[in-house]
Amino acid sequence: MFVNESLDYPLPLAANPYRVFNRNYKGVSVPVDPNRSFRYGTAGFRYDADVLQFIANRAGEFFAHYANQRNGHTYGVMVTASHNKGGDNGLKFVGPYGGPLEDEAIKMMEEVVNYPDEEYMRMGSLATAVKENLGRHLGEVDFERVYNPNAKRVSEASCILVGYDTRQSSRFLADAVIQGIFRALPGFEVASTATPVTTPQLHWLVQYPILSGGRSGPEIDKAMQPLLNPVRNISEFTEDVYVDCANGVGALLMPKYISELNSPRNVSVLNANVGDDATLNNRCGADYVKSNHLYPQGCADFPPMTRIASLDGDADRMLYFTKKENGEIFLFDGDHLNKLFTEFIEKRLDALPSCKLGTVFTGYSDMVMKQWAADLKVGGVVANTGVANLIKKANAFDIAVYFEPNGHGSVIVKKDVLREIESKAKENPRARELLNFLELVNPAIGDGVANFFATEYILSVEGLTTRSWMEQTFKPSNTQLSAIRVPDKDVFLVASEDETIWLAPGPLKDACKELWQFLGTIFGDFTYFVRPSGTENVVRLFLQTSNDHTNNLNVINSVFEYVISNYKPSEEQTVDQIVESAKAFYASLETAQPGN
Repeated sequence: MFVNESLDYPLPLAANPYRVFNRNYKGVSVPVDPNRSFRYGTAGFRYDADVLQFIANRAGEFFAHYANQRNGHTYGVMVTASHNKGGDNGLKFVGPYGGPLEDEAIKMMEEVVNYPDEEYMRMGSLATAVKENLGRHLGEVDFERVYNPNAKRVSEASCILVGYDTRQSSRFLADAVIQGIFRALPGFEVASTATPVTTPQLHWLVQYPILSGGRSGPEIDKAMQPLLNPVRNISEFTEDVYVDCANGVGALLMPKYISELNSPRNVSVLNANVGDDATLNNRCGADYVKSNHLYPQGCADFPPMTRIASLDGDADRMLYFTKKENGEIFLFDGDHLNKLFTEFIEKRLDALPSCKLGTVFTGYSDMVMKQWAADLKVGGVVANTGVANLIKKANAFDIAVYFEPNGHGSVIVKKDVLREIESKAKENPRARELLNFLELVNPAIGDGVANFFATEYILSVEGLTTRSWMEQTFKPSNTQLSAIRVPDKDVFLVASEDETIWLAPGPLKDACKELWQFLGTIFGDFTYFVRPSGTENVVRLFLQTSNDHTNNLNVINSVFEYVISNYKPSEEQTVDQIVESAKAFYASLETAQPGN
């Protein structure tokens, strides 16, 4: 414990709500700049772990009041930084049924986290400070509903479940959240997992009804059984398979699943050094493989056509890869999993002719994947980046497969459709196969471990080896993603419902369209889109081409980067001026030759 001399009560280390007294998990003082602002992004509050203690404590206090407004629901907090390096960490808050929090609650939480220390100390209560001083700044928010400290103090039916991953700072930050909850509402029901869990496990536990009857360790183990039992439906594996666990929490969960298999010898775990921040996601894991197109540590020497899956640090992402005969790596990423899952389901919907099947992906998905979805007799929908955006689109269908290219995704099924499948499965073998598959996926959120076994089930039923899967799926397009520094990112506008639609600035947008046509006649078809960063003065440029000449994509990227970085809104450049300048730059590039 340490004592805040300006107060008349001692504060346990994790209970501190002040920036100036912020400490890391080792107890070392790490004061936080009073002018620094913190934002809740698609991954929650994700920063260097050393600055998160006071954020965790404040957010916990807010979350207690928020949850207390909704009697009869279980909420969740997950402490993880997913695929980030071990020194980072994050806080992600989960709403009822395992879904994301509503936007107004996130906005309010941000206000609480960024509240000045001085006012908080003067008022003596975060709840009082927020109620009396922040409400006027949030006129568009239903303040009383979202944050009402005067409501019934403790609802016996409400609960907050706190989970954490294997990072050295995670248990400490989970305690900081819990201390904030108890300061707000002493006696509020909080359950913390006794051991690290994956992010998908936490989402599942929040939505699973068994928790309304008990939150003890045995009850949590019991709640996980519906996810574990269905792996017994995998009668055999077409080949041995290996799982790169990124030295993260997936290495703790995989053995539990493997123990349920009829043939556990077919699955081996790699990169399972749990608890060492230096090795977590270091040259291993799904993000490393996808971002770098490289084999993870310990996987480069396997013979060609060996099937290997990669999880990320918190096991919500999963993708596969193999080595081709020429030594090159071949990725089965989220787009390939989307295609595999969707085709498997579509083949088995003959017994449900009225069922509306959809596939949801993002603007970053492969152009071949998008064309495949357009040609298929299902609904193909593009969603903005962030799995919560994909889930919103997926909910419009009876059954929907959603995946980001990074391997984060799952399958959503409406309850009445699932009941119909269960009924038909009693007599229809194809419906039985579909039900077996649906029981393997995690309906709450993208789950890398669950998706691994769901994929293996499909490969087993379809009799697909690694080689035959690679031969029947699509060849990935060449892609390039770059971050371009700009004077003011806020002048770059995209459509709110489709971030691939560029709205402004008009002259630059129209000039890039002309350059797309000009460069397309030289280098062949390619696609592009730009979108501004949420926090930095950066514009992200995404390029994709189906040809094999990587150097062509480098040239195209150079031209677009030149145009975007040199655009000055204040100079009112015309479309013709921008295009002529770009063509002159293109002519100066020594490597700008078709086919290089």
